[in-house]
Amino acid sequence: MNAPPRVPLARLPTPLEPLDRLSDHWGGPRILVKRDDLTGSTLTGNKVRKLEFCLGEAMALGAKRVATCGGIQSNHCRATAIACAQLGLSCTLFLRSEGAPGAADGNHLLDMLVGAEVRFVTPEEYRTLVPPDDAYWIPEGASNEVGMWGYLAACEELKGRKFAALVHAVGSGGTTAGLIAGKALFDVEAPLVGVCVCDDAAFFRGRIDGILRAAAMRWPKLGKLPPAHAMVELVDGFQGKGYAKNRPEEWHLLREVAEIEGLILDPVYTVKAMMALRQMIRDGRFTKGEEVCFLHTGGIFGLFPKRAEALA
Repeated sequence: MNAPPRVPLARLPTPLEPLDRLSDHWGGPRILVKRDDLTGSTLTGNKVRKLEFCLGEAMALGAKRVATCGGIQSNHCRATAIACAQLGLSCTLFLRSEGAPGAADGNHLLDMLVGAEVRFVTPEEYRTLVPPDDAYWIPEGASNEVGMWGYLAACEELKGRKFAALVHAVGSGGTTAGLIAGKALFDVEAPLVGVCVCDDAAFFRGRIDGILRAAAMRWPKLGKLPPAHAMVELVDGFQGKGYAKNRPEEWHLLREVAEIEGLILDPVYTVKAMMALRQMIRDGRFTKGEEVCFLHTGGIFGLFPKRAEALA
């Protein structure tokens, strides 16, 4: 199969580790965590897998500059800025900010340290953002038909495994699209459960289907990719206050997992996905004797600007 060009950025394969103390504490299935928060140090998280293909295409096209967008604490923008610095590409970030951005912290601080050009935009400007003509454009979260190859390829690391579910956070749809495309190809027997951390299931079904259609058009050898509704259960009800906003119960869970397992979740994505998994266990969805795979998509730097909330 002719995949898009790829540049090696991530430390792969990432480990699959048991959370046996947490599993016993919750009294349900055995939870194993796919540690995609360990794809690197500053290049950590699921975005790096996607960027291997997006930046591979950018370099193959001879691009000198890359542009992308996200929230002020975007993991994707931070990873893009750092990867561009490693590859000798200039980088422009359009960061969404409500009001004055304040002192650089967390992901934003790392953006600045590697020399990315940062342009702050309001939420209204963000909704009508026009990609610059003089740069290779990567959409929010690297969630397009190119970026989804990151998780198509990631499925090879779970080849032949059987889980009661593969639970993951859904914030822009590209990770889920890649898992749908790769699951059958690499014989991963695991129902996909995607937890919406913003927007809702109907929105993400449309976005994921759009990515899959675009991928099938560009790479016909992928075959006819199944629609999202047939391949992934998208779970609503755990968005809380909205994207990158947290309730006290989410902080309690983040600290509970950290204290029991020494595993640090992030406040935007994985803590909300873990809340959904815990609720499914409480509801009897999974039982002892089964194994559930939880995809840790990274995001640790987003904790630092929220230090007051985390310690309250």
